[in-house]
Amino acid sequence: MRSPSKFATGVVLFALAGYLSKFISFAYRVPYQNIAGDFGLYAYQTVYPFAAIVASLGMYAMPVVIAKIGVGAQGPRRKLEVLWGSFYVLLGLAVILVVTMWMLAPVIARLLGDMELAPTLRVISLSYLLMPALAVLRGSFQSVDDLRPSAISQVLENLVRVTVLLIALLIGVRFGQDAYTLSRYAYGATLVGGVIAIVILSLWAKQLRLVPVQPATLRSVLRILLTTGFAVGFA
Repeated sequence: MRSPSKFATGVVLFALAGYLSKFISFAYRVPYQNIAGDFGLYAYQTVYPFAAIVASLGMYAMPVVIAKIGVGAQGPRRKLEVLWGSFYVLLGLAVILVVTMWMLAPVIARLLGDMELAPTLRVISLSYLLMPALAVLRGSFQSVDDLRPSAISQVLENLVRVTVLLIALLIGVRFGQDAYTLSRYAYGATLVGGVIAIVILSLWAKQLRLVPVQPATLRSVLRILLTTGFAVGFA
């Protein structure tokens, strides 16, 4: 049963976390430009949408859809099956996206007008592998109206990402790395932030024991995530 006070507190925390994360994501660009220069910011910003897409899916869209599927599941055993089914489906999709992005990186870079961006696109693609765990863990908490883990992990993920990013930039500039290499360092920091968020959420989640997943569940989850999940993510 939903606890009104718990849910209301979670909503407030989640909203504050969203505003704080947006502020962090906006504020770091000033020191980034000061450290890496205008061309360094260009190398980072040009490919940013490819990172923002997966961040949106793992932070907002997929957790909401997974939570909705989990709420509709009958009983704890069925809920666990849905959550693990969602993880397997998203992991399969993430692997496909990584392989596709890795192979098409030179083509995408050519379309962007700068072939030097291809390695950075490949670094970004690796972050797609973190999305399944982040989405399922956050969705599992949201399905029981507990938004605190999502809110706290979101803020810590961004704080760690920006901290590692700026440190990596300072080290890179100190050793004379070019703008494209610095952009790879920056998106490598995204991987560190994502891993930290997964660790925090995993320590918080104690109910996600492994259970077998039926093929019918996988098909049902795949259909919902491919339709509703991506529709919400790109809305």
